[in-house]
Amino acid sequence: MINVIEMYQNPYITITLQYDESRKNFLVIKQEYETMKCLKRHIYDDFYQATETYKQWVENEADTLSQIPIHDIPKHDVYDYEEFDEMSELADDLDGYLSTVNDIVVQINKAFEKKGIDSLEGNIEDLMHTEITDCHSPYRYITFPDGSAADYQHREVLAYGQLPRNNEQLLKDIQHGLGIDWTVNYRNYYNACSEEKIYVRIYRNYYKEQSVLECLSLIRERGRIEAKTNGLDTESEIEEYAWKYLINTISSVYSKARDAVYYKKGNVEKICKEQGFKELAPFIKEILSLRLSNYKIPEHLHDYMNRRHRPKE
Repeated sequence: MINVIEMYQNPYITITLQYDESRKNFLVIKQEYETMKCLKRHIYDDFYQATETYKQWVENEADTLSQIPIHDIPKHDVYDYEEFDEMSELADDLDGYLSTVNDIVVQINKAFEKKGIDSLEGNIEDLMHTEITDCHSPYRYITFPDGSAADYQHREVLAYGQLPRNNEQLLKDIQHGLGIDWTVNYRNYYNACSEEKIYVRIYRNYYKEQSVLECLSLIRERGRIEAKTNGLDTESEIEEYAWKYLINTISSVYSKARDAVYYKKGNVEKICKEQGFKELAPFIKEILSLRLSNYKIPEHLHDYMNRRHRPKE
């Protein structure tokens, strides 16, 4: 069955956002108003993307309509969309659903920034209750695209009926909201009581930034030049000196940034810029969030330089 989640009409076109229960995907369709001839049709697994496309199409049509003189706009009766009666009563709260997804995304990022957590693992209801959310956070009520709903702070409600299927969509939307810096994996399983659950693992992906890598290479090259100035001539001696020069430089910037953040005397970007290494800010922020001691910087730096480059969004 196809449910119409949202619909926009003007005298020229009809735009609908639909949910296909059998294929478990979302459709954004643009049609001629009078003939209902299909003009555009996009299919998405992700509710976020479908909603963004729908809103953009509606905004474009509203802008176009506003430029047409009122006396040139044809007069029509409202088209009685044949599947509109199938729309679920609770499925049209797009802003509420997207707000909830965004709230979860924000809290996952905060868990990394404030608590040093870079992975979360467990059943979805346990994660939502104990790790991602604060027990004192506001009441949250999720309306899923197919019309069912759940309060994700209640540990029991996410495990019953058809909700696991809805949770899959929720996780896809969370993945989209998090972007390429996080990965959301999940699997279904049945326990001894045959109660269906979804086991989730959310973990942070680490990449090397091109701007950071270029800055690190520049610092290392300065170390090579200083090594040669000091009379070192073998390649191994020069490389060893350059690596130590790089480590000492990073440690110095890191210590100053840590003190500035701790004593609230400035932010990371400002400190890095003052030290002449503004491109290092993302790297310094990362090791600050991980609460690394200075003696762990060499190992972390080595790992950083051997990471994959950040893929395009």
